[in-house]
Amino acid sequence: MSHNRVRRFGQALVLTAEMPTGVEQMYAHFLHTPASVTRYSALLNKLPWSCSAHAKDIWTSEEWELREKLQELEWLATCTKANHTYLQSLSDNPDKVQLVYHGLDFDRFNYPQTTASETPAETVKIISVGRAVPKKAMTTCLKPLPCCQQSLTGTSPTLVVAHC
Repeated sequence: MSHNRVRRFGQALVLTAEMPTGVEQMYAHFLHTPASVTRYSALLNKLPWSCSAHAKDIWTSEEWELREKLQELEWLATCTKANHTYLQSLSDNPDKVQLVYHGLDFDRFNYPQTTASETPAETVKIISVGRAVPKKAMTTCLKPLPCCQQSLTGTSPTLVVAHC
């Protein structure tokens, strides 16, 4: 047994000991390390668990480990067609693997079309939650603000950023 596997099991023991009563389902965000800890804790607690998978967590994990997790979890959501196809191919029950793209499909929403001059005089809030590291490009959110102030008559755009 690897050092990492023992470490993940130890983390699962702590999670299990600290878990509040009444938990009915466990969820891991990322299929590698977080899912290992969640999986062990779910087994100890006799609880169902689910997961989301993105990129590194899929493509750097061993196939056998992905197969084991896919066999035990209730459902898994992933964000690209390539991930979806690959994970379904590893699962005994491909229907467990759901494709959920990032973002919103605005065609699903009915909203009024307005121009900048028709925009109500209220604050425009841009909310961004993420890690403040260069690869996440959080500063990109700041660049359009001067443009927004000029184009949205009567508004006061603000940026709210929560760094994790």
